[in-house]
Amino acid sequence: AKTALGYGGAFTAFTFLAPILQQVSGFSAGAVSLILLVYGVSVAVGNIWGGKLADFDVYWLEEPMVPENVKAHAELQQAISIPVAVGETIFTKYAFRDYIEAGAVGIVQADATKLLGIDEWLEVAALAGAHDLPIVPHTNVQQKLHSQLAAATPHCPMLENCYESIKDIWVEPIDVVDGHYQLPTAPGVGLELTEETLSRCTVATTSTV
Repeated sequence: AKTALGYGGAFTAFTFLAPILQQVSGFSAGAVSLILLVYGVSVAVGNIWGGKLADFDVYWLEEPMVPENVKAHAELQQAISIPVAVGETIFTKYAFRDYIEAGAVGIVQADATKLLGIDEWLEVAALAGAHDLPIVPHTNVQQKLHSQLAAATPHCPMLENCYESIKDIWVEPIDVVDGHYQLPTAPGVGLELTEETLSRCTVATTSTV
């Protein structure tokens, strides 16, 4: 199983924490570390960080700059060995096309809930595949959708697993066993909240006559 480390803070803090986490969590060479950087990083700074992050066996560098700046992402991707991952804040297949054609992305993180649904996600996945790029769907709580898309996409090496602590709010949660998603057996891609969750979280009810 691969291990992902997500961190949304400064690089200096990450370089301090990474060796500690490697010891505590048993990280080893080949483990996947994901670092989510703050927006606004310059290409020059990103280049420096990208070189240093390689020492920690970081698998990808996620969203180091504002998503509108495709040119800067391209310059950074071509300057560092770590794949640049983008997609969480990209909302059309045309924007993904621009990133891919510019050589500005190493890992495509398309999200069907940010795009125009399943059809457009499949189009982006096909576009990535035609350029020999892996696609790793961005996922928050929509694992039931993206786990099925991932299973049907040969060049999808992994899938994010976020918010495991709140999976009990769903009627049919998606489980991860030994690092692998257990695909749903029932048809559908939606998630249904349990009655207990709805009752506990209801603020007020209204009725009409």
